[in-house]
Amino acid sequence: MRIGIDSRELEGNPTGVGRYLEGLLKNWASLNIEFFLFFRNEIPELKFLDSPNFEKILVKKKTKNWVWEQVGILNIINKLNLDLYFSPSYSIPLLTSVPTAFALHDLSFEYNRKWFNKKEGFKRRFLAKYSSKKAKTIFTGTDFIKNEIIKHYKTEEKKIRVIPYGVKPIFHFKEYIDLEKGKGKTILTVGALFQRRNIPLLLKSFRKIIEKNPDVTLKIIGENRTFPKIDFKRICEDLGIEKKVYFIEYLQDEDLVKQYYTSDLFVSLSEYEGFGFPVLEALACGLPALLYKNLCYLEIFKDVAFFVEKMNPSEISSQILEILNMKLGTERRKEIAEYTKGFSWENTARKTISSLLELIN
Repeated sequence: MRIGIDSRELEGNPTGVGRYLEGLLKNWASLNIEFFLFFRNEIPELKFLDSPNFEKILVKKKTKNWVWEQVGILNIINKLNLDLYFSPSYSIPLLTSVPTAFALHDLSFEYNRKWFNKKEGFKRRFLAKYSSKKAKTIFTGTDFIKNEIIKHYKTEEKKIRVIPYGVKPIFHFKEYIDLEKGKGKTILTVGALFQRRNIPLLLKSFRKIIEKNPDVTLKIIGENRTFPKIDFKRICEDLGIEKKVYFIEYLQDEDLVKQYYTSDLFVSLSEYEGFGFPVLEALACGLPALLYKNLCYLEIFKDVAFFVEKMNPSEISSQILEILNMKLGTERRKEIAEYTKGFSWENTARKTISSLLELIN
């Protein structure tokens, strides 16, 4: 059994798709299957990649990412006598003769085209649409995105497999946190900064919060990927909150988990998501979360999170202050963390590989 995998998302600083692929590969390392992992710029030094059933292949070509995917690795894929090619990230090589499957985590580029420049948006829509037509199976994490795929691409429902994602073991509840914590409260948000995540609205809400409680701080962890580019630090200066807001582009898991442990509330005002790794990680650590009522968040977190009723600064700031004043105890935080135990990478990986093997057998 020989399966090829696009592994570019493990390079550099992995975010959502990288987390997804890592969760799968760590659980596939012990299988009696040959996996051929394709990299573009470097082969990352990750311990789980040393498994003897992982053949790591670096294909360095000075092309754009999508050209590398569609043309750069095409000959190699076709010559390796693969039984299947799997992509964890939105599209597949359209011209390969090898059977294919891929993961489509969200359709934000269809939901609101203004969030992407014209070339990027067109490329994403084109590749996702025709990959959906060509692939044998499409994986996604929620029924919401399954319905989005059917709506936009007229895909047969039986072709889509909804398999919820997992949470890494490092994100777990600790009753005693041996980390120094200040006297004030900390609000935390994590994830790449896109338009859909409404960071300016969070900043305006935060200004109202510190008018009533000046001991609250806000930490925003994520790379600025907005289009058109938003100058968040300038917004903070204009609002007079620049000394109370901290921006961090990226943290390794060992440092990120400390932020979950030492914060008091996780907030995400995103109007569109495909799953929500940071929310799941925060909850796994026992950190309460306040979320916007998008359909994805309601599907996954409706029984455990708080939800914003109205998307305006006054309503949001009032809800945040109310939650911060609740003084949620250890038992309630344990209950929050307990909910996430239903999200296991072992289950995700097992169900995914079973579906892939059905395409081969």
